Amino acid sequence: MGCAAAVIDLHEPQTRANPYPVYAWLREHRPVCRVQPGGLWALSRHRDVKRALRDHRAFSSVGYQLLFSPDWFPDPSRAGMLIAKDPPEHTRLRAFVSKAFTPGVVDGLEPAMERAARELVRGFTGRSGIELLEEFSFPYVSRVIGRIIGFEPNIHPMVRRWVGLSKLIGPVPPSPQECEEILRFNNAMLGYSREVIAERRARPQSD
Repeated sequence: MGCAAAVIDLHEPQTRANPYPVYAWLREHRPVCRVQPGGLWALSRHRDVKRALRDHRAFSSVGYQLLFSPDWFPDPSRAGMLIAKDPPEHTRLRAFVSKAFTPGVVDGLEPAMERAARELVRGFTGRSGIELLEEFSFPYVSRVIGRIIGFEPNIHPMVRRWVGLSKLIGPVPPSPQECEEILRFNNAMLGYSREVIAERRARPQSD
């Protein structure tokens, strides 16, 4: 049974700090429900989400553009992201991207992935505890993705920061200071990415 009214605000500070009780309540009481911001429909049961992901005719991915390209974040390139596309455009882009993740390519990345993990773990020597997500998972993923797309190692901390800032991009703008930092980082990442693309077009490599 669904609800037509937007009764849950997923951007409330206490919900963002700990959303799991809200998710559990939605699954139990409102598995199909309109939520704020934006009055979007939220599906919280696994079988419903699975169906929505597989039925692009009834459940379009274009709605992601509302999340990725809000009015306060003027970057139209994000609306062209793979996750915001439906077939046949999604199929075409996915086929292109999948070439970077063939078994042979992934196997070739294994030594660099192991080296990145070992370097991060060595930094924890002598400590009694770590914050796994912030201190290992995020920097590890940034290093691996940076290598896959051809970013130089000295840019990996910037990639990590950009991944963190990207979580703040949504229909509700963050603070003015955060908006300024997001826009500054976005412009810097776009500029650097264009340089990498131009370099690869001139001198193609395996990344």
